[in-house]
Amino acid sequence: GVSPPTSTPPPVANFTDDMCGDDIPANFDPPDLQKSTGQEASSAGKLTTFGGRASFIAAANAPIFSVDPNGLVREWNAKTEALTGFAGSSMVGRSLVNDVLPVEFRERLRQVIDDALKGVEACDFEVALDTHDNKRVDLLLNATTRRDATGELLGVILVGQNMTERKRTEQEAREREIVAQELQSIEVYNAPIFGI
Repeated sequence: GVSPPTSTPPPVANFTDDMCGDDIPANFDPPDLQKSTGQEASSAGKLTTFGGRASFIAAANAPIFSVDPNGLVREWNAKTEALTGFAGSSMVGRSLVNDVLPVEFRERLRQVIDDALKGVEACDFEVALDTHDNKRVDLLLNATTRRDATGELLGVILVGQNMTERKRTEQEAREREIVAQELQSIEVYNAPIFGI
């Protein structure tokens, strides 16, 4: 038979409730992901990371980027790179709010980051990022405070969902509805009038 282990392994994560209503691992650190404190190579190029999990962030199928306590981009994963056309290596060290966002989203994201740095996380807020080819990508983001194992504040990590196609489809549907209403009103006004 198999003998039981002589010691109990430590828990993989401690879970805490965040304001978004989900259980989030406060110190999630899967054993198969290598910690990094400097540069981490990925298919998207060099990404500066802090607090580990560079492989997970780089390979995620969702736009993920992070800022340090000064609001400077620290991570810009491959999905964010693909959506925006901007290489992660060119984004690291730039101000997310002042250098990356369109003007109309700057104050909102600045407040979200400031709140997250104080431990107040945000869920499901919309921003747009300008792309390399002068288009926009619409994102639905969650912002989470990022701390190291000792509790020291590292910054804010933002995880998003690309809403660009959905917003385009909704806009097209609204436009079709407007055209349909206009055509209907034209038909009403052009209907023949029969009198006695």
